[in-house]
Amino acid sequence: ESSAVKTLLDGVCDLVVDLDAELCIASDTSKFNALMMVGPDQSSQGRYFHHFMASDEDWMLVERGLLSSSPGPQTSDSVPLAGAVHAKMRDSIGNIFDMEIFHASFEGLDGRLHHMVGMRELAETALAPLRSEADPEAEEPSSAGGAPDSLSTTEQGTSQNSAVGVRLR
Repeated sequence: ESSAVKTLLDGVCDLVVDLDAELCIASDTSKFNALMMVGPDQSSQGRYFHHFMASDEDWMLVERGLLSSSPGPQTSDSVPLAGAVHAKMRDSIGNIFDMEIFHASFEGLDGRLHHMVGMRELAETALAPLRSEADPEAEEPSSAGGAPDSLSTTEQGTSQNSAVGVRLR
């Protein structure tokens, strides 16, 4: 059952991590470590997942989802064993970014509760303004011409976002 969930999450998410009953990362994954900029000489295994959340509010949202999807006695009004939330996360150097977090809870072979968490980074959707805020009378960039100082709206957004350190895919 858990391998089917992992296969599904692997297909729709950037990465998948396994959390134990205490909501700690159960095993190191290179994709998670790369996303969170965990150094090669460090491990994420055993670290509380909430350490990677941007705020207490984001953690409470994720924790509520994880705990509400925990298996228990099944009744007609039982909560689902899986769910999804949107939350902000913070990598080890302080960058904050939006994530879509999918989760499913299950009882592991060890008889303990586990949470499989799939994560997908949400793309930056805002475009840079066409006119400089400092000079509202400035001409809009030309889309024809191809001069080096002439950027399309998409290229402007990319160069502006890169300059302020926003995570780009």
